[in-house]
Amino acid sequence: MTDTTLIEGATQFGAALAADLRDTRELAIAVAFAKQSALTAVDIENWCGPGHSVRLLAGLDYALTELELLRRLELTGHASCRVYHSIGGSIFHPKFYLLDKGTSVVVYIGSSNLTRGGLRENVEANVRLAVPRTAPTAVEARTIFDSMFQGEFATPLTPELESGYRELQAALQEARLHGAGSEEALRFRFSDALLLARYRARVAVGRWLLVTSPVNFEICIRTGIWGRQQEAEVNRYAAGDVFFFHVTDISRVVVFGMFTGSPFRDDSPLWPSTRGGGIFPWRIRFRPLAQLSVGVSTREVLETLRHGAPRNWFHGYIQQSHALAQADFEALRQAFEDALRRQGGGMI
Repeated sequence: MTDTTLIEGATQFGAALAADLRDTRELAIAVAFAKQSALTAVDIENWCGPGHSVRLLAGLDYALTELELLRRLELTGHASCRVYHSIGGSIFHPKFYLLDKGTSVVVYIGSSNLTRGGLRENVEANVRLAVPRTAPTAVEARTIFDSMFQGEFATPLTPELESGYRELQAALQEARLHGAGSEEALRFRFSDALLLARYRARVAVGRWLLVTSPVNFEICIRTGIWGRQQEAEVNRYAAGDVFFFHVTDISRVVVFGMFTGSPFRDDSPLWPSTRGGGIFPWRIRFRPLAQLSVGVSTREVLETLRHGAPRNWFHGYIQQSHALAQADFEALRQAFEDALRRQGGGMI
């Protein structure tokens, strides 16, 4: 049975959350913004201790989240914190608190971020749901949080992330001074996508070279879908795997992307029929992380790694899509990033 309560106002929400924490074992939070000021309203830092643990996922949009809060919580030894990268124009916007009390679960959903304003000062509205731990609502709530926290757009705190985020904050400050459509605003998107791209390149299980014609490439970019003829082929890909699109007629890599979601079947025509081809019904979605207007010569980058290779090695290398060795992928990634910086952007 679900016990539902409507909570009006930030002060009331903060008080309810603090009261619920007294008998909570595990806390999970997903919010758009998280700031150190939240600790003056609900002291989660001191709550983190033996028998207590917290997972926190905070968005980077508008560079308002303070990574110092996430680092402070992790230093307790009882917290795991990650940030969510919004790529492609979307915004990470949940205000979701999940409290596991052992036999029961409390879920808060509403408007309050993890800030002093959201917990004490703002005009807010939230809903409190209390259900048995095994209830469908509790299971669904855990599934929703886990899909965000463990998903391909979430990354843990690293020195590189923290350094890059400071650049993001500086870029956004310039954007606020010069207008939302300014070059500085584009730098913000560029930097955030680059942080995610670097992380996925380092931790992804699979790294791929996707070989495609110019016509099929345009369709892939327009639809955000990559297709294969056989189920076994598409099942090699997984959410979070990264890839480069190699376009055959120009023999260059022009997009650095990441697979999202799970493979699926769709028999609707998408790509033009070609000799020996098909409709490629086994498909997977992807998100471009960066794109170059001209691209990087695949052969020129990889030849430096193949001294003494046969003259025709490259022709065989690009006959079809295939997994990339770590050294090949890293060489392409570095050349691609250098070209991005020279181009002055290019993020999707």
